[in-house]
Amino acid sequence: MHEALRSGLAGANKSELLQRVWKRVDTDGNGTLDREEVRLVLVQMGWENISAEQVDNVMMQIDTDRSGDVDFDEFSTWYLLQDTSKQEALVTVYYQDAAGERAETTMAGVV
Repeated sequence: MHEALRSGLAGANKSELLQRVWKRVDTDGNGTLDREEVRLVLVQMGWENISAEQVDNVMMQIDTDRSGDVDFDEFSTWYLLQDTSKQEALVTVYYQDAAGERAETTMAGVV
C-alpha cells in the first residue's frame, strides 16, 4: 500500500471515511445511490462481471426502506457489514483517485 494512502487511512476515522467515500460514490451528487451507482460501487469493491440479478439482490439488501434508492445511512450500514478487504478496496480506490495516482480508474471510467 502506498505511504500516502496508508497515512490517509490511519488519519481518518470511520465516520470521516464513510463521508468521503459517500461523496465519491454518489456520482450525480443527489444524496442517494441509484442502481447504476450501486453497481459501480460493487465493481470498485472487486465484484467482477456482476450480473443484473446480483445487483438487484444487493439493492434489495441495502435499500431497507424500499425507496428505490440508497441513502447514506443505508449505504453506511451495508458497507460496514462487508468484508474488510471489500471495504479497503473501495477506500483505496477513493484515496488513490483523490491523490491523482490512479485518475483513470474513476467510478465513471470503470465500465
